[in-house]
This record gives sequence, C-alpha cells and structure tokens, in this order.
Amino acid sequence: MPSVSSTSIRRADFEVFPSGIAIPTSKARLERGFQEAGFVSYPNRRTVEVGCNYVDPQNGNIYRIMAGSAQHRPRLITHSPRPGNPPRLPDGTAIPGNVLGQHTVRDLTHFYLEPL
Repeated sequence: MPSVSSTSIRRADFEVFPSGIAIPTSKARLERGFQEAGFVSYPNRRTVEVGCNYVDPQNGNIYRIMAGSAQHRPRLITHSPRPGNPPRLPDGTAIPGNVLGQHTVRDLTHFYLEPL
C-alpha cells in the first residue's frame, strides 16, 4: 500500500468555542475583524511584550492580542471588563465556578494564533 505524506498540515481558519463563538486562528484576520467592527483599541501595558487591547462595545470585555516573543507564540487573551474581576470566556460569560486551577483557566482564556 502506498504511503501518504504531507509536507505541511494546514490549521483550520477558525476554532469554535463551545458557546458557538468562532475565533479566527489568524492574528491578522482577528485584528482586522476587531478594527472593522469598530472596537476601541489601545496598546498593551500589562507586560513588556507588544500587544493591543480591543474593547467589545457591547459588553466591555477586553480582548488582548499579543504579538508573540521568544517565550510565547502570538495569542488572544480574554479579560473581564473591570480590573480585579475574574477572566471571562470569549463569549463574555464568567468561567464556571467548578473550573479549578490556573492552567485550566489559562486554557479557556488563551488562544494561540498564526501570524497571518
């Protein structure tokens, strides 16, 4: 039987969150979508890594897109609209109380992106 090999495996264009929210896997496409939707933006000031925060005009949630660095890949990070509040899921809902652990919460609020 002949073997099948692929020199590159292409990642899906979107990842769909359980609530139905579709997140583009392309950093450029995600940023363009936020800009075209009229989200207010401002530079990331939480870390030294280059990034931009986009504010959802409907619910105030903050979506931070990080450019990536030697330590981290480009990614989307979701935040609560008010500092000090627990992080939010991409659809704006609170993380369920039965979700425990820093790494589990990180898995629900950090989405790795491709540069283009």
